[in-house]
Amino acid sequence: MILSDGTSIPVPPGSIDVAYSNQLMEHLHPDDARAQLLNLNRALKPGGIYVCQTPNRLTGPHDVSRGFDAVATGFHLREYTNGELIALFRECGFEQVTFYSTVRDYYYRVPTLALLAFERWLVRQPLERARAFLNRTQLRRLFDNCRLVAVKPEASRGAAS
Repeated sequence: MILSDGTSIPVPPGSIDVAYSNQLMEHLHPDDARAQLLNLNRALKPGGIYVCQTPNRLTGPHDVSRGFDAVATGFHLREYTNGELIALFRECGFEQVTFYSTVRDYYYRVPTLALLAFERWLVRQPLERARAFLNRTQLRRLFDNCRLVAVKPEASRGAAS
């Protein structure tokens, strides 16, 4: 067993194939989330993947503040949209980010451009309208059940040996 403070990944660089976090990102300070992603990228082998499950800001808040605030102000330090996560992952060196969702325990790939276009439309709506729309449609399940899979780039192609 390896203990971590939540941001450091105490393993040799390039030593792991897959990293997984479930309901962690929203508990990290944004600066710590960035540090964690940089450390994950360092720890992954080229072509390694990071699977991240975290609640979407548009369907939240997903902590105790749900009863009294429009944004997470309790145990969740920051809830993200999928677009914000993609930008953060790419900033930390991940090349490709793919979305997967579940319906009845079956995972399927979600078209990234369509998901992000719909999310951008929702973000431009008043918060109450966006949440009301998501609450009365099956689309909420898409946002609540979404997992992001980020891929560390392969080693440079064509580099001299």
